[in-house]
Amino acid sequence: MLTKIFIKNLQLPVVVGHVAPERHSPQTIRINIAVWADVDKSITSHDLADTIDYVVIQKSVMDIVGVKEYILIETLASDILDISLRDERIKKAWVSIEKPHKFPESESVGIEMERSR
Repeated sequence: MLTKIFIKNLQLPVVVGHVAPERHSPQTIRINIAVWADVDKSITSHDLADTIDYVVIQKSVMDIVGVKEYILIETLASDILDISLRDERIKKAWVSIEKPHKFPESESVGIEMERSR
């Protein structure tokens, strides 16, 4: 049975943006990640090796945004999906990326992207 494993509202400083002011300093973005995998074995084994370790995914995302700059959040989303699908047991990955308070008229703007094997 497929299980959804997720990271909700990860907030990180990232240099991302198409316009010059956004390229000069990091802005806080909100990231949500979900992956789907069969982790039934972990239910009885109680072994972390039999499930998907969300700590590994989160750390990998934090590592990449700490060193890489982006023009488009679409590219960042694609990188996060690549990270999320490194484990061959993961069948599908989904990410949403938001720029909170980009415009005073809205809470946030962003995208959602998913990829399946």
